[in-house]
Amino acid sequence: MICLIVVADIILMQLKSPREATTWSELLRVGAWYTTAIPWGLGVWIGHWFPIVQEPLFKYSYVVVLVLTLIWVALGDILKIKMRRVVIPHIATVALGLFVGGLFWPLKHVN
Repeated sequence: MICLIVVADIILMQLKSPREATTWSELLRVGAWYTTAIPWGLGVWIGHWFPIVQEPLFKYSYVVVLVLTLIWVALGDILKIKMRRVVIPHIATVALGLFVGGLFWPLKHVN
């Protein structure tokens, strides 16, 4: 899957217009300036791969991930609209997402 994404990114890079974003990586970079959902989602997803705990903290911890996602993305996007600039740094959003993904949505290790 990752190889397919990388190959598609390279092909799109060769066929792209010089004035617009067409590759996956360019679209993610540009999209991150419009919504907090992209850096947050990447952080939670990567945090899921590198868990802090072996099992979720409680049975419905995915609900915590959902609620925190809704709150953080709404807060970041509302502040961005009000202030007309990025208020919450992307690095903070990704770092918090890594923590939430690793703590509340850990990938179970198979022995």
